[in-house]
Amino acid sequence: VIDNLANSLGMKSVVATGRKSSIAILTRLPIKSWNCFDPPYIGRPLLEATVETPSGHSFTLFGLHLQCHFFKHNEKQRVRELTSYLNYISEHNCDEHVILGDFNAVAEGDSPLVYRMPLKEKLMLQWENQHLYHDAISVVQEKGYVDCFRLVNPTASGFTLPVHAPNIRLDYIFASITLANNVQKCRVHNTESTLAASDHFPLYAAF
Repeated sequence: VIDNLANSLGMKSVVATGRKSSIAILTRLPIKSWNCFDPPYIGRPLLEATVETPSGHSFTLFGLHLQCHFFKHNEKQRVRELTSYLNYISEHNCDEHVILGDFNAVAEGDSPLVYRMPLKEKLMLQWENQHLYHDAISVVQEKGYVDCFRLVNPTASGFTLPVHAPNIRLDYIFASITLANNVQKCRVHNTESTLAASDHFPLYAAF
């Protein structure tokens, strides 16, 4: 599927495969190098790809897809996943980079519309006494990463899921401090043409 998409769009692609899931990056920019970080105790890989702009400037993308659901043990697992990923990134001394993907986590200060959630999600929150955990996103922010959407849109909801009744923001683009000053725009691409593409709206950022 990824190869067919990439070929039809004239893009480069790489795929990282883990025991529980896979993740891909498609890009029009040349891919200088890439790597799959797949700790055996997680099973969901971190995909690292360094790309080069037409001006010769290089930066690195780290794509991820964290565990879902709103139970406390799910949030603890997301924290474990992110801690492992962030340690890997730190050890590799990356300069300008972004961490992006479906974090399946809620940022502190966000206000999801619980009344619009499917019954399954409502029952999860009822089990947790209506408490939404923010530990996972806090782990990223405590490392100095900048939430690109919130930087540009301090008060907008930014809901990305589900496309037919958006009620929560689970998708993020986090920029390293060295790259955050170059954020020009960041928005949810919630047009009619994206309704059939995924259960999530895409998130767009320009640097």
